[in-house]
Amino acid sequence: MLVRLARELDARAAEQRRQGEQLLAVLRERDEMVAKLEERERDFARLAAEDALTGLPNGRAFDEQLALSFARSKRHGQPLSLVLLDVDHLKQINESWSHAAGDRVLVEVARLLRSVCRLSDLPARLGGDTFAVILTDTGRDGGWRLCERLQHAFARHTGWAPDGNGPNYVTFSAGLVELGAQDEAPAQFFQRCDRALYLAQHAGGARTGLG
Repeated sequence: MLVRLARELDARAAEQRRQGEQLLAVLRERDEMVAKLEERERDFARLAAEDALTGLPNGRAFDEQLALSFARSKRHGQPLSLVLLDVDHLKQINESWSHAAGDRVLVEVARLLRSVCRLSDLPARLGGDTFAVILTDTGRDGGWRLCERLQHAFARHTGWAPDGNGPNYVTFSAGLVELGAQDEAPAQFFQRCDRALYLAQHAGGARTGLG
């Protein structure tokens, strides 16, 4: 009687251990699946906000950050500047060499732009040959210094076409504005900067226009 009872208890304990191990395996599998789903969600979020070619924030991310920076600067009275820049003659680069050469130029522009920006700045590619930088806690003088650093970086750069299939030098035109009382919405702020860029381009390019 006691031997049979002991065997039943052992069998019951073994079954409980087996069920416990199965439960742990199911929980581990669930945790791994949740981790993969969370990682995939982060990847999707990053891709939705990242320019595929240059790795810079894209137009969607720029719009969101501009709205946030605009509201913060208006609320706290902090300076805010915006730079818009276009690569000069990218269409001719694409036509004279190739779109691949033009893409290499855009990648190098993004790299140079990162190199002159502070951690608090937001460089972005808005599409085509247009880039932007949001400069928080920065007045127009600070924005001008950034544009000068970038002009010097472009002038010194020799890696536009490492295989010889592309331009030897590249320039850009920029528009620069500081947030003012007349800017009642981010769109107005952006439009003033776009106008400054337009004037710089039509003055011959390779320069920064002030708005």
